[in-house]
Amino acid sequence: MSAGDGHGSGVVTCPNQRCGAANPPDAQFCRVCGATLELEAPPIAPAPTPGRPGFGPAFWVLNSIEMFERLAYFGVRVVVPIYIMQKDEPGGLHLSAADKGNIYAWWFIFQSVLPMFTGGFADRYGFKRTMAFSIVMNMIGYILMAFMRDYWSFFAAVMVLATGTAFFKPSIQGSLAQNLTKLNSSLGWGIFYWVVNIGGLVGPFVSALIFPAIADQRGYFHWKLLFLASAGFTACNLLLLLAFKDVPSGADKRRGPLEVLWMTLENIWPYWMRGGAFVPSRGIPGMVLFIAGVFLSLYWPPSMPQFLQAGLPPALVAVGLMLVAWLRGGEFTWQLRLPAWLVIMAGFWLMMYQLWDLHPTFIVDWVDSSAMAASIVWLPEGAYNTLVDQTDRGAQVKQQMLLNINAAFIVLFIVLVSWLVGRMRTLSAMLIGMSVATVGILVAGLTANGWILALGIVFFSIGEMLTGPKKNEYLGLIAPPGKKGLYLGYVNIPVGIGGYVGSKMHGYLYGHFGEKAVLAQKYIVQHMPDAAAHPWDGHMASLSTAAGVDPTQAFVRLQTLTGLDAPAATRLLWDTYHPQYAVWIPFAVIGVLSAISLAIFGQMAKRWKDMNA
Repeated sequence: MSAGDGHGSGVVTCPNQRCGAANPPDAQFCRVCGATLELEAPPIAPAPTPGRPGFGPAFWVLNSIEMFERLAYFGVRVVVPIYIMQKDEPGGLHLSAADKGNIYAWWFIFQSVLPMFTGGFADRYGFKRTMAFSIVMNMIGYILMAFMRDYWSFFAAVMVLATGTAFFKPSIQGSLAQNLTKLNSSLGWGIFYWVVNIGGLVGPFVSALIFPAIADQRGYFHWKLLFLASAGFTACNLLLLLAFKDVPSGADKRRGPLEVLWMTLENIWPYWMRGGAFVPSRGIPGMVLFIAGVFLSLYWPPSMPQFLQAGLPPALVAVGLMLVAWLRGGEFTWQLRLPAWLVIMAGFWLMMYQLWDLHPTFIVDWVDSSAMAASIVWLPEGAYNTLVDQTDRGAQVKQQMLLNINAAFIVLFIVLVSWLVGRMRTLSAMLIGMSVATVGILVAGLTANGWILALGIVFFSIGEMLTGPKKNEYLGLIAPPGKKGLYLGYVNIPVGIGGYVGSKMHGYLYGHFGEKAVLAQKYIVQHMPDAAAHPWDGHMASLSTAAGVDPTQAFVRLQTLTGLDAPAATRLLWDTYHPQYAVWIPFAVIGVLSAISLAIFGQMAKRWKDMNA
């Protein structure tokens, strides 16, 4: 094979006749099908100088695009849990916690697992065209979310947004990885994470400025305006794309979409399953279990115990895939090292995402931040109203502003932290980060005091800064030559798996043991039987009927029956049912187990040259 055959000088052609893709001159494996390349050609352009860790213009354009995408995303994501399920939210959808958990679970799957398969399209059609397509998809998703008002139509709108993000992720991350070297990767990914959090920091102010300061005065119009504003911010990236000069990917431009998808699957399969043969006695039952797990994740029979809903479907899918992948004569045992790391990180991200996805409703229901609101009354009226809501419990700091401590802390310190740990072993930094973040989740979750919650968010943010950028860096460092894009596609797997299971978990846990409206209904049927419509049989499906009141009115009904104001009635439910323990302890346990597992993995990785980084 000669360098540049069929594609011009300076590239290496894949020897696989079914592929024939052009590859960068320094690649050892085909970026499309994974085949070994026999010769290296002279480089087209000089590689970045190892002694000069600066960043080129493309790096900064990509970061600007990421910032606007995250601004639009976090402007919605930090408040949409309230829109979906908060029972006393004017203009909200008033869906159940389980409905919200299901929407979020599939949001994670589409947004985080699809990039494994969409990365090939970025190679085929170019990073710039792929980003343009994803931006348009995201705009459509936000617009649909503004107008869809029932469960299934809103679910579909969210999936459109998630699909657009799935095409955006591999194109932006792959482009960024090409602009980083081992010398500047820690700082580069740290800056990228910093820019992400700039969007995360500014995003919550969008909703704060759109929504009236008095909670009862906002309605559907304000929610619709918020979704349309995110569509507008997303459209800004179409202008930024004009300043981005695309780099040829080297992939065969003659392939159609189905061929690209097939080659992507062929690329994944040889890496994970190479050298082995399918075993029907294991593989066929594995496929049955996999299909059963997917079915149960979409439809859970009412006759089956609800507490199994969060764990059984993903367990069936995982066991099914393991049986299918247990090949005869292959290298499956050796290949379990990277999947083991991915599973550990999935447990960590399962816990991590609860701060952003579960804490919004938990704060609105339970956390008393009136003392914090009182401490900033000296601010100008406009600034004060941006930060504070007037609620039935008095002046409370808006939940998105409390959670914004996370983004603000990262914006201020991520570059410094990345520089400080730049020479630290990535696995060691991640272990410290996991441990600190778990402490943060416990501190923030087990309190109803706004100041203590803020302290927990600070701990959480420190842990996130040590873990988030390092997971990207770790995969980039252990990736074989020519496989960096493939490995960076794996970075989304832990987020997808952890987010899916975590969303199912918090949908069940919060819907049964944490939601204030539900606990108000429980209190009426359990402690005030004379006020209930009839005895409760213990099933959640019959709770509203037994209580004789809809969840949207349950807390007000409890106040009427007890003669308590909103703060006192909230404290009554907190002291009676202790929602903080039932909701947050399970997630903290998963965080502890993940940290212990990573510590063991880190020690074992010292014996694996290709995994020790």
